[in-house]
Amino acid sequence: MLDEGAPVNLVDVREPDEYAFAHLPGSVLVPQGEFMHGDAATRLPADRRTVLLCRAGIRSAEVLAVVKRSGHHDAVHLGGGILSWAQRIDPEMPTY
Repeated sequence: MLDEGAPVNLVDVREPDEYAFAHLPGSVLVPQGEFMHGDAATRLPADRRTVLLCRAGIRSAEVLAVVKRSGHHDAVHLGGGILSWAQRIDPEMPTY
């Protein structure tokens, strides 16, 4: 999806220390708690697809349910998270 050139909103739902350790270029940090206990889902742009990610895909899947309920029906999450990205796309990316 990222290779297709269509603009996406890449949202990392991990914690700030995790994001500081390793993150995908162009991603923005919005911790999971801001979706679960705040209004982060309502602040997502409606003009492009949102792609959520975390370390292994569990937190981003949980956030995806909240995001879809808020009306972003085309949102998706990166299955396997940043670990999968590092394994398949960027083996130089540090993992934890």
